[in-house]
Amino acid sequence: MEEKEIYKEAINRYGYVAQTEMLLEESLELALATRKFLREPKDKRLFDLGSEIADVLIMIEQFKIISPEIEQIIIEQKEFKLKRLKKGLDKTAHPESQPPNTNKENKKN
Repeated sequence: MEEKEIYKEAINRYGYVAQTEMLLEESLELALATRKFLREPKDKRLFDLGSEIADVLIMIEQFKIISPEIEQIIIEQKEFKLKRLKKGLDKTAHPESQPPNTNKENKKN
């Protein structure tokens, strides 16, 4: 059985409401795993984080089948948000990536 067929079978068996609720549940678990990884960045935490990301990606794919119109929204929003991110990156360089200020006028005596 191919990936898309598995998603469709899960939706048919459990229902679209249950699978949409699972998207919410898996997203919450991802948030918690992210928090735990930030507190304690060990191999197990990284594995748990990767596992939760996989769960969310699977649920997103199912939701794209449940609501096909979401695919275009995702594409458009991802493009918009990437442009916004790039614009923000272009405006402000990370302080650690900037050379030290050598302008004598800005130095205090």
